[in-house]
Formats: sequence, C-alpha cells, structure tokens
Amino acid sequence: MDTPEHASFLTACEGLEYALNRVDFPVETRNVASGRLMRDRLIGQVRDYFLPRARHLESPLTMVVGGSTGAGKSTLVNSLMRASVSASGVVRPTTRRPVLVHRAEDTAWMGPDRLLPHMPRVEHGSTKSGNDDQELEVCVSDAAPGGIALIDAPDLDSVSDDNRRLSRQLLEAADVWLFVTTANRYADAVPWAVLERAAERRIAVAVVLNRVPAGGGAEILADLRRLLAEKGLHPTLTVSISEQERDERGMLPESAVEGLRSWLDALGRDAEARADIAASSLAGAVDALDADLAALQETVREQHEALEQLEHDVVAAQEAARKNIVDSMSDGALLRGEVLTRWQEFVGTGEWFRRLENGVGRVRDKLGNYLRGNPRRAERIESELESGLFRVIVEETATAVEDAHRAWYRDPAGRGLLDGDDLGHLPSDFSDRTQEEIRAWQQGIMTMMSTEGAGKRQRARFLSMGLNTAAVVLMIVVFSATGGLTGIEVGIAGGTGVVGLKLLEAIFGEDAVRRMAEQARSDLVKRIDELLDEAMEAFRARLPETEDAVRVIAETRQRMAAAGRELRSRERHVKKGGRE
Repeated sequence: MDTPEHASFLTACEGLEYALNRVDFPVETRNVASGRLMRDRLIGQVRDYFLPRARHLESPLTMVVGGSTGAGKSTLVNSLMRASVSASGVVRPTTRRPVLVHRAEDTAWMGPDRLLPHMPRVEHGSTKSGNDDQELEVCVSDAAPGGIALIDAPDLDSVSDDNRRLSRQLLEAADVWLFVTTANRYADAVPWAVLERAAERRIAVAVVLNRVPAGGGAEILADLRRLLAEKGLHPTLTVSISEQERDERGMLPESAVEGLRSWLDALGRDAEARADIAASSLAGAVDALDADLAALQETVREQHEALEQLEHDVVAAQEAARKNIVDSMSDGALLRGEVLTRWQEFVGTGEWFRRLENGVGRVRDKLGNYLRGNPRRAERIESELESGLFRVIVEETATAVEDAHRAWYRDPAGRGLLDGDDLGHLPSDFSDRTQEEIRAWQQGIMTMMSTEGAGKRQRARFLSMGLNTAAVVLMIVVFSATGGLTGIEVGIAGGTGVVGLKLLEAIFGEDAVRRMAEQARSDLVKRIDELLDEAMEAFRARLPETEDAVRVIAETRQRMAAAGRELRSRERHVKKGGRE
C-alpha cells in the first residue's frame, strides 16, 4: 500500500535521477574516471532499482543469481526449475544473456515499465541477436517461486567486459542476492569485492556453497560463514551442495537442491516476508547511497575547481595585458619617437615654461599656425600616436593568449579542452580590428571636441587652433597623465602634458578639458577591453557551461537521506506490529 513516506521517497528518487543526469565531467582531472563510473552506476541503480521499487512497492522480489565462472549458477537454476532454462556447459562464458524466470501469474510485473527498463525482452530459446548482453531472456515456468523474479546473471569474473559490467548492474537492481560459489573458490577476491558491496547495501543475501567434496562440507561451510561474518554479512540462508553426478539433462538431483527449493517456496508463499526483505534492502541501499553521492560530489567539486582554475588562467592573462596597456597610456611610453621629436620641435624646453602662464593665447596660436602650416606635421604626430598604441595593444594581447595557452597546456584539464589545437596566437583579424577601434576612438575625440567647441566663447579660439590640432593635443594629454587628470602635473618629455593641458584649458576651460580627457581615456579603455575579450574568446568558448552541480548533489543527498529516514521509521513501525 502506498503511504506518504513512499510518495516522498518516489519524489526524492525522481529528483535524484534528474540530478544525476545533469552531472557532467567535461575535463580531465585526477578522479574523473572513477567519477564517471560512479555516476553511470548510480544512474543505472536509480533507473533499475530505486525508481521501480519506489513506484511499485508490492512488485515481486528481484532475486539475482550471481557468482564466479564455473560456480554452477546455471546448473543450479536449471535444477531448481527442473528444466533447461539457462545455458550451462564448459565453454566460457556460458551465461551470455541474462535469463529471467518467473511464474505466469507474475507476468504483469515483469515488463520493462516495472523491471529493468533498459533491457529489451526476448522469448526463452530465441535466436541470439548479436546484442545478447543488452537483452533479457524471459522464461515463464510453473516451477518458479511465486512473487519472485529469478535472474541468472553473467559471471562476476567473466572474460567479457560487458558481461562483468552487466552482472554488477543486475546485482545493483536486486532485492536479494543468491550468491553461488564452490568449495575451492569461495575465498577468491573478485566475488568478495562484490560481497563487500552487498554488506554496504545491507541487502538480503543467500549463499550456496556448491561442489563440496564428500566429508568436507561442515568444515568448509563453517569457514565460509566466518568470512561472511568478518565482512558484516549474515546471510538469510547458507546451504551446501556436495559434488555429485548430474543426470542426462545436466541437472543435479532434486534432493541436492531441496534445502534451497524449500526456502524459495516458503518465501514465495509469504508475502509479508517478501515485503520485509524488500523494505530492508531498500533502506540499506538508501543508506549506502549517501556515501556514493558524497564521493560523486567530491569528484564534481574537483571538476568545478579545475574549471575555475582554467577560467582564472584566462582572466589573469587578460588582466595582465590590460594593466600593461593602460600603464603605457599613463607613463609616457607612447610619447616617444616621432611624437616626442615633433612635439619638442614646437615646445622646446625651458623658455616655454617661463612664458606659458603669461602667453597661453600666443602659444595656442603659434601651435595652430605651426601645424596648419604643414598639415603633415599633425598627421605624423597622430599617426605616430596611433602606431604606438596599436603596437602596445597587439604585443600585450599576443602575450596574453600565449600565456593562457601555456597555462592550459600544463594542466591536464586544459590540455583536454585544447584537444591538440594551438590557441596561443591572435585571431586572424585582430590587427584590423585594433586599427578600427583606434581610429574610431580618434574620431570620437574629434566629435566630442567639435561639440564642446561649438559655444560662442570657445568657437573663435577653437577655430584658431583647428580641430585636428586640438584632437592631437588632447591625445597627448591623455597619454602623458600618470593617474589621470588629478596627477596631470606629472608630465614627461619636458612638460609635454602640461603644455597640452594649458593650451586646451585656454580654449575650453579647466572643467571641460578634465571631462574630455576622462571621457577619451574611458572610451579607449573600453575599446581595449572589448579587443581583449575578443582575443580571449577562443579560450572561453571551450569552457563548458556548468551549473552548480556540487550544490545540486548536496541538496539531493539531503532529500534522499530524509526520505530514507522516513522509510526506516515506517519499517520499524511495521515490525512492531503496525503493518497495514
């Protein structure tokens, strides 16, 4: 019967499935392989076990027969059913396609909507399709115990990777494990690694010790029970079957499997016992799930941190380039060569500063006449400013992409995202884009100054200097300022910035010059940022868009833990006599 606790558990399981399907491992990190395996295993367990059991609590028990190669699983199943339902023999692996055996009255529960939804069904005895490991062979038998889906799984240590994977997948989907081993292999490592998983899940386990030599059953069985107890396993049933002849159909005598048969029949008749086993196994699986989700959460956190580091590498390289470019705009680095030569031809040294305060108007007019008299002088200064700025932007940006590429290549996570590509070079159109932005910036300065010089008071003074001349002077002011206009008095090259500042103030006024210089500088920095963004986009485009998967898994863990507590509380209530 459905209860609020079960409804809550179903909701939590659906949320878990949704969360797991959103977990991705896009970069190579130390634990990525184990993380992917854990995620895939959990997705399979939720799909094959948690959701079917949460949706159909009253469905038959899923009992998976598992064991090592040659343990005699298929022979045991055939002997219990008194029919050849599962292939057996000396060729390995014998069980290539898992076999589901159930009674006819339980057929409605055995469809893919309620049991192992990922496995298509094929009829018993049908021709092999070549995709055997993905198919579930279904055999309906009157000899099957009622209320139980008995599945003969591939060998745990099969020579086939697919078979080994499938055997563990089926065991994760089980309510009960029927573990079959032999007298000479019961201590093998592979099956015990699987049994440790059974202990973690607190799943119901029944153990069959097969092929026991005459006279040695009691001693070997006692040792097997000791090993099981050391692993925290207390099987519901432990039986031994002695080594004996098989009949012409390859089956053991009925007497050899009588103890196991009686237990299965009794379980098939006892609906309450089956419900208790299902509830107990489910609660144990939920408890074990938390440790699995914790491990998955840490691996996802590792991915998140790796991606953050890769983003940091890009940001650090870009910020270093930006700082160097902006610094070059403030320390006079751009006022060299032709710019400084041409400017000093006009400004000179010494005498200019002694006469500047008393003769700004004459200086302005002389500069205007000087540059208008030979327009190429202004053009050469402007061109030299443009070339210097272009060179700094391109060189620093090239260094940034090289540094980012180098940092990514040193990191396995980044190297995986690079995928053999060389991102350590500028985009093919970067030079053209840089020139476009510089010229657009220069044009913006002239537009701004035209607007600012349109007033009646400034118009005559502005026209006497000329637009191009004024624009060149403002560029010089911008590039000679250390720390912006507030530190404008710290000029370079014999007072270059001071002269330019005083000339412009004589035309536009101190506040207007300050405003124009700040706007010109801000516009240039904005354009530089856009160019840097474009250059680094090749890296950012490879960074996958990820949500906060660590938080999602943490919240999912909390919901599953709460649902598990409700289930266990319900289970205790039932055991105390409150069964509905």
